[in-house]
Amino acid sequence: MRTYVIPISLDQAVKNEYNAKWVSNTGEITYACVKSGGDKWVRASEDDIRYYLDPKNFINHDVYKYQFLVLENVPGMEITDENRTRLIDEINKILEGKGVLHGMGAAFVRAAEETGLALPYLVAHCILETGWGTSKLARGIDANGNYTGYHNMYGIAAYDNAPLTNGLNKARSSNWNSVEEAIVGGAHWIKDNYAGNPNKNTIYKMKWQPTDPLGLGQYATDVAWAVKQCEVIKKLYELFPDAELRFEIPQYVDSKSGDNVGQPVQQSTPSGNGVSKTTNVIEYVVKSGDTLTKIAKMYNTTVEELAKFNNIENVNLIIVGQVIKIPVKTADTSLPTSQGGTATKKDAEQAKAPISSSSGSGGLSYNSNYNLTETRAWVPLQPKIVNSGVRSRENYDAVINQFDVENNERYRPYRRKNSGEITWSDTYCNIFLWDVTRAMGAEIPHWVDINTGEPREYPNVTNAKELDANGIATWLDTKGKEYGWREVTAEEAQARANEGKPTVGVWKNPNGIGHVVVVRPAPDNANSGEVYLAQAGSKNFNCGKLSQQGQNFINGVKFYTHD
Repeated sequence: MRTYVIPISLDQAVKNEYNAKWVSNTGEITYACVKSGGDKWVRASEDDIRYYLDPKNFINHDVYKYQFLVLENVPGMEITDENRTRLIDEINKILEGKGVLHGMGAAFVRAAEETGLALPYLVAHCILETGWGTSKLARGIDANGNYTGYHNMYGIAAYDNAPLTNGLNKARSSNWNSVEEAIVGGAHWIKDNYAGNPNKNTIYKMKWQPTDPLGLGQYATDVAWAVKQCEVIKKLYELFPDAELRFEIPQYVDSKSGDNVGQPVQQSTPSGNGVSKTTNVIEYVVKSGDTLTKIAKMYNTTVEELAKFNNIENVNLIIVGQVIKIPVKTADTSLPTSQGGTATKKDAEQAKAPISSSSGSGGLSYNSNYNLTETRAWVPLQPKIVNSGVRSRENYDAVINQFDVENNERYRPYRRKNSGEITWSDTYCNIFLWDVTRAMGAEIPHWVDINTGEPREYPNVTNAKELDANGIATWLDTKGKEYGWREVTAEEAQARANEGKPTVGVWKNPNGIGHVVVVRPAPDNANSGEVYLAQAGSKNFNCGKLSQQGQNFINGVKFYTHD
């Protein structure tokens, strides 16, 4: 069991969740947190939200602690030729007579094998969302009682304003034309959009993203959604008695375990582990933002020595509250006077574009092992073209154009229909900006340390958070100068982009989801005074104009350029 830090207080988290809402074009309000109110869903109270949000209410509960279980196959949960038939039979016993879930044991086993997600979770999620296989959405029945030929088993895209219609539209667009395909295809969607992301890899994390409930995408609006699945999950884990269960417990900043977190405690008792008897030991309690590298620098030692002394197998995994024992020679037992200063920043600078490439001419490098279509948005791309040398208009154009933002599946927004009009959710303006700036050697990060704001490199994202558009605006305002970014006027932004300098525009929305864009070199037929943009978002385009954006964005956008 390990902990991770949510960088706000529980009180603030409750307020964020309570106030989060969507407002449709017709003025209809959908709240991010609702509860059952008899025959309809009603807005959850702050007390309701606090109860389900506070991990202290569940971490010691024999059943409900399973909402903190990491949703992936772990040692002891392997599906093999020897146990496959038994697992299918056991699941089918549970699902016997349960609507369209009847006899679907083999489909769940297939989904678990293909995605690497935990079999108990997949079964429990489907049971909850389909009402044990009886819902119209699971049976493929539309609002008029007609069979559509398409099924949705996980409630994917079943938005609250019209859940049945929206969910069936998603099933149709995904070609989930049988219950089995809906089980397997839906599992892939969950892996790609939620459970495969280390920030969303438990059902607690899927339900709760309290730092930004709308921008970071919560799976469900039911406040009890995570708890409701735990009983079935626990029962199904009994099929895997040797499973090495991994729990990740959230910790809000007002609930840290002890005042000594992050503080060294000197010990005079000698330690073993092959260390000389003339060695004293300092015990350092890990705080948010610490890495073994950072601690080693603080105490003038090495990661290897600390790992050996503390029997640490994975040097990239230490947790808040963990005690690191540091061997210190008797003649040098003083505590450190520096906290490591720029160590993290320096590491981040070196990792800005960790891309294996071959040099080309004119400042560009070319990567033969590129991947431009990674659809897990939180995973960095390996671009084909990197601006590793001289920056120029031509090089900047080449870097931007390679991402094919208008057609690339990585940036495609997920559509839903609302009262006959197309609206959008899960858009990727922040991801496109991350990809471009990273390939330009001027990364505006997607992952940052939750305590310091320093860039973090995936997959080493323990105690890190993802930046949405509003988060990027805040990061540039507070940390941008340290990483070579400075604010400029709109006119200066276009001039800098024309010179090949990475330049962006950001709008922080005080009432909802913000937006970010890449400022690109102007085309040959450019209009004087115009700012030219490339963006992902509700509309993706490779070359547009600032004047074509919404008035709120035009009025509130700030421009930054990289030196």
